[in-house]
Amino acid sequence: MFNSNHNAGRIRARLYPGTILTTLLAALIAISLIAVSLSATATSALAITPEEAVDLVISNVIEPSPYADDLVGFFYRQNEDDPRVPPGYTISDFDSTFVETVSDETYFFWLDNQPFDEWYHAATYVFVDAVSGALTIYESETWVLINEEEYEGFNGLGNDSPELFYGAYPMPPAPSVPLEQGFDRQDQKPVVPLDGNAWALILVGRNRDGARERNARLNDINRITDYLA
Repeated sequence: MFNSNHNAGRIRARLYPGTILTTLLAALIAISLIAVSLSATATSALAITPEEAVDLVISNVIEPSPYADDLVGFFYRQNEDDPRVPPGYTISDFDSTFVETVSDETYFFWLDNQPFDEWYHAATYVFVDAVSGALTIYESETWVLINEEEYEGFNGLGNDSPELFYGAYPMPPAPSVPLEQGFDRQDQKPVVPLDGNAWALILVGRNRDGARERNARLNDINRITDYLA
């Protein structure tokens, strides 16, 4: 009986490592299933790829737009590897006619609908849900603020912006007088003061390559100052 019990104990000892192996295998399988589940969740979170988001904006917003032939479009993608807007970011227009706080997986597009005109003019803000493809659209007349700061990556850079995805800012015709040559004062009509101290200046022109109007006007003022000096 002693030997029988002893042998039984030895048998049980031999089976124990197998039990550990079985447990470990079960744990590894469970971990693998969790990893697959997490991977599937991550994939579903990007059901709409950046390329598909661009197609959605073009087909649903740009092509039906009365500005389709002229507008310039930008796709916010500070991170090329993941162009979604980081959660918690706020996006609004300069006039704060709306404020969108990003909480879900979102792509953001901005359309300058009237690039020939100075602000205020038509602009469109488009948010694309990266999971469902649903579009949220705001119409505005001013430029972009991100986290309450003016964003210079779109029309601030114009055609040089890496985020430009549709259209281009028009290039103005070459000036009749080369810029480096300036103007011959003798060819200009005399400027006549209105009442001794009051003067009037009228500026007519367009900005170059989508530059901000304020900078363009400052350059104009500098040139006028040089001309009158």
